[in-house]
Amino acid sequence: MQRSKLSFFVLIILAITTISPIAAIAQSGRGRPRVQPPTAPTIPPQPVTVPAATTVIKQEQAGTTSRFVLKNGITVIISEQYAAPIAASVAYFKADLTNESPPLDGIARLLERMIVRKAANRSADRTVVDARAIGALIGSDTTPEGAAYWIIVGPEKMKDALAVQADMLQNPQLDDEAMRRESSLLLEEEKAIDNPADYSMARLLDVAFAGERNADSMRPITREQIIAYYRAHYRPENLIIAVAGAVSTFNALVQIQQLYGKFGAEGTEHPAANSAASKPTSASSHVVQSTKPTATHQPDKAQAQPAKPTAPTQTSAQQSAKPEATIAEKSPADKQESGQPRLRYIAERGDINQSIVTVGFQTAGAQAKERAAIEVLAAMLGEGRASRLNRSIIDAQMAAGRIQSSYVAAGEKGLLAIQMWIASGSIDKAESWLFKELDNIRSELPNEAEMARAKSLLEKRFVDLNGEYLSRAFGLARAEASAGSYRAWLDYRNQIRAITAEDVQRAAAKYFTLANTIVHEYLPASGEPRTFNAESYAATVQAWAGGFAAAFSGKPRAAEADPSIALAAQGTDVSPEQRAIIESVQPLPVKDFSTLNGPRAFVREDHSQPKITVALLFQGGRVIEDEATSGVTELMLRSVLYGTPRRTGAQMAHELDQLGAEVEIVTEPDFFGFALSVLSRNADRALKLLRDAIEEPAFRDDDIARARIAQAAAIRDARDSMTARSHELLFQAMFAGFAYSLPPHGREEAVMKATSQQLHDLHERAIKRQLPLAIIVGDTNGSALVSSQLAEGFRRRELDRSLQVKVPPKAAPAEKGEQRRRELTVATIGFAGPKSDSNDLPAIELIEALMNDRGGRLLAELREKQAVALDVALTNEALFTAGAIYAQIATTPQNEQRARAALLAEMERLAASAPGAEELASARAVASTSNVARLQSQTARALKYAQAIVYQRQAADVDALDERLSKVTTEDIKRVASAYFKSSAAFAGVVRGSAQTPPTSPKQN
Repeated sequence: MQRSKLSFFVLIILAITTISPIAAIAQSGRGRPRVQPPTAPTIPPQPVTVPAATTVIKQEQAGTTSRFVLKNGITVIISEQYAAPIAASVAYFKADLTNESPPLDGIARLLERMIVRKAANRSADRTVVDARAIGALIGSDTTPEGAAYWIIVGPEKMKDALAVQADMLQNPQLDDEAMRRESSLLLEEEKAIDNPADYSMARLLDVAFAGERNADSMRPITREQIIAYYRAHYRPENLIIAVAGAVSTFNALVQIQQLYGKFGAEGTEHPAANSAASKPTSASSHVVQSTKPTATHQPDKAQAQPAKPTAPTQTSAQQSAKPEATIAEKSPADKQESGQPRLRYIAERGDINQSIVTVGFQTAGAQAKERAAIEVLAAMLGEGRASRLNRSIIDAQMAAGRIQSSYVAAGEKGLLAIQMWIASGSIDKAESWLFKELDNIRSELPNEAEMARAKSLLEKRFVDLNGEYLSRAFGLARAEASAGSYRAWLDYRNQIRAITAEDVQRAAAKYFTLANTIVHEYLPASGEPRTFNAESYAATVQAWAGGFAAAFSGKPRAAEADPSIALAAQGTDVSPEQRAIIESVQPLPVKDFSTLNGPRAFVREDHSQPKITVALLFQGGRVIEDEATSGVTELMLRSVLYGTPRRTGAQMAHELDQLGAEVEIVTEPDFFGFALSVLSRNADRALKLLRDAIEEPAFRDDDIARARIAQAAAIRDARDSMTARSHELLFQAMFAGFAYSLPPHGREEAVMKATSQQLHDLHERAIKRQLPLAIIVGDTNGSALVSSQLAEGFRRRELDRSLQVKVPPKAAPAEKGEQRRRELTVATIGFAGPKSDSNDLPAIELIEALMNDRGGRLLAELREKQAVALDVALTNEALFTAGAIYAQIATTPQNEQRARAALLAEMERLAASAPGAEELASARAVASTSNVARLQSQTARALKYAQAIVYQRQAADVDALDERLSKVTTEDIKRVASAYFKSSAAFAGVVRGSAQTPPTSPKQN
């Protein structure tokens, strides 16, 4: 839910500034420090003693990654990496919930929450290390395959972090009060819909992995069931511990051996079974099992923020707590009377602004040999701007605003899902073309360029995940659990590269069948209801794509090649031996490589991963827009990516995808531009493509029309997210009449009216009269990219030396709100905050650490103690002419006023009761860990450097957060809190749900 400032990386521009050329600093490759080499993965020698139960009985090594099997069955995987001063540990318990009968996912999720709750709250036993005191970030996740518990911390505290993790896993607190509280919050979150696309995907996953549940599966959960589940699944033989980061293999292994010596030993009783708190619960104190479907293909990036309220599952046992959408059409069974599988179709209507259609096909799971082929197939269909479905449904037919595909593997089961964002009136057109394309791909062999495009994007996605230690640890553990070996993670790129066109076609022919299809349509309540049932929808699909109903049995034909789309030449990969040498070089400090007549350029050389991020940013954008032009800057940027007069949008998109390049459009309140992230072997070519498009865009009318459709989908998506919308309403209240109050993606009316001439004129004013600020982070050699692509690549005849920006008028406290038919309320409560040049910013950053994350003041008070909020987080945005400090609260409609009052009271309490030395030290440690974890993202780091530079600070300040925070005192916290956190000065943006959603009688088949 939290709108993290480090997700947006607010880059503020100066109101009146001159871009001053600075001489480039000479590059030097000599004397670079090398990282600490990985320690030998040997069995601990004497005099180190480890319990007999955890002696190593098997070990192996692959590069810097080592695997150990302990005598009691625990598997330990340790990957030494030293590019960032941080480490992550993931404890993963295998438990295939997709094959459990009766379904146990509600028990699993409740147990997971209760286990992690212990580490999030200070234990009564003060001998147990407090996670927050050591600066640890903790979290957990339950998937159909099992449960994962993660912890991130600085390397010097890894021993303590492993102790926290071991304690919470072996000694969970399962008392009555905690169970009632967690189950109540869990059920409230089940009913909460924030993002419609997440809800639609969750519904599809529920059908695919759990089937349509009946009322018998919704039964009370007792403590005895929780304990029985714990004893059955939380066993040493089911546990995989994966550690990644700046750790010693030897030390980490010994610590794990010593911590888990008694885990699962015979005669050792679970603490909850013999404690006073473990007496049988009465019938009146039970908790209800929830049925939230969860399945994760890859972990989220390591963000230090609370979990979002999750999408619910609609079941007959939840009639008293329905989400705002109710089932309109639903197939009564998965199989016909003959026992053969059949298409499953569900249509629901809700308070949303565009249709979300999610179509899924059940496939093999993670252990199947064809898993890699299914991943390539999914990428070919819907990943990247040049994917097959993007080209046909968006670019050719203009029937959808956005399309994406994904493959989810859980145990023996898998799901290939395709999701479409569709404007009113286009749903049949989009769905018909979807099934036509799926029918085509069953019967044809993809061409070489299409295969190369899909493989490069998958390789880039893997590099992104592997570069962040939490994702790496999660990936290693999950590969060991689901694929049978951690090497499935390490060998991922080779597996993908080995896939042939024939492999992809066979997978498509096998799984793309009418009987294997699951369709979930989530439609605006204001539109016409659908009249389909499963049988009539299946008949319609046959009319759209005649061959889709029958299994494909012929000889596949070669796909028609587009003569305008060429196979892009790939750069040269370094050998594994060279890569090992390069990766052993520590990242260098950020350096100024600005050119005399070209862009200001700053480079941070980091060879830990084979990718590069280049941010090209310009001053202006949203800050100089008004009601009539709101969103035109973003439309210009989207249109730029459709090519030049000599290169079509299709050619540019296809070549960028083949190069493993992703281009992110950046449109923040005070700046705009692009962030290019690309495999380093292709960085030079990808940067040239982007540079040429920026300098000479075509602005064809048809391409602008396509860009409009995509932007309209983003506008509606933001309106449908209660979190994003409440933030927008807050800024409308705080900055009424000023550019900061405009919607992040603009006003749909203004975007639809914008012409090619208007975009051309804006390009001439906003881009061609200023040089970009270039930030390069990653696997590059000093100034190489600057000299090859940037120094002479941006020619300007005349430069605007300053940008005039108005100052927003001071506004009186106000509230902006709107009503939704949902069982969730999101309130964003804000205060006027410091501007970008304020000396109060370090104290504000430390206050965020004090208040946020598990164990922080806000969650501890509003969620754990008072139980009035499902989620809450504090954020600061320091803009050039103004600032805002705000907290976003997700709560139930009936708890809104209590949650708001508790929040304001807690903010004011900070001024009256400033933190003591111990709490302040913990906050500093948490802030440091969070910062290092977030800056593992190259894009995050690049935009933080840019932010510092345009504020006329040193880029190196980004890497000196600990020094800045060390100077903040308790008195500073109290002074800043007193100055900003006043209830009488609070603004609010609120999206209110309905306390009870009016039920809609479903039409059964």
